[in-house]
Amino acid sequence: MNSNAPNGLREMLGSDSAKIIVESKRMKPLSAMIKDVFGGLVFLLLGGGGLIAIWTHILLGNTLELTINNNASLASLDHLSPLTIPTIFLSLFALVGAFLIVRSLGMLFASGPYYAVMDTALIEYTDKQARRINWEQFSGVTKIAGNNITFELRTGREVKRNKKKVIVPDKIYLVGMQDVFEIEKIFNDLIKKHDPTPMHDSAF
Repeated sequence: MNSNAPNGLREMLGSDSAKIIVESKRMKPLSAMIKDVFGGLVFLLLGGGGLIAIWTHILLGNTLELTINNNASLASLDHLSPLTIPTIFLSLFALVGAFLIVRSLGMLFASGPYYAVMDTALIEYTDKQARRINWEQFSGVTKIAGNNITFELRTGREVKRNKKKVIVPDKIYLVGMQDVFEIEKIFNDLIKKHDPTPMHDSAF
């Protein structure tokens, strides 16, 4: 067992023996965080920019014609009610963008989880929570970039891309690893051992 493993993880494992215990230096690789920040900026600029454009136009004493549910209405300083729905919608966009940016910047300075590699499952441990991920949940898709390793899971979220619904898989990130190929082999041997489906090749 890694001598640097936190006491909470030691207590959780008890007498069980871990093959290895590693600590991810960050929650996500820097490249993934940059994507999150960029996505947040897009939301923030769309929402915030829309709010500024609408309300600047109105506060300067102008009128604004809006069409909501095929009903045209005219907004002005004397008649602000047509702006309620657009303001709420754009504010939500801006808030989502701000949240994504703040969360990503927070991850930049936060340490990543500890991972205890057991024969039957991977234990992910932080000071706030712990979870057990059975090896059957791993898809077998592995990517190595520098000192970072990414493992894809079979679970994920559904998103629309080019008008088609696709599944974006959940991922386990090991950031700042020293022995990347050795660690990758230990993980993939266990994934292959417990995976009933044909394995995907690792991507480098």
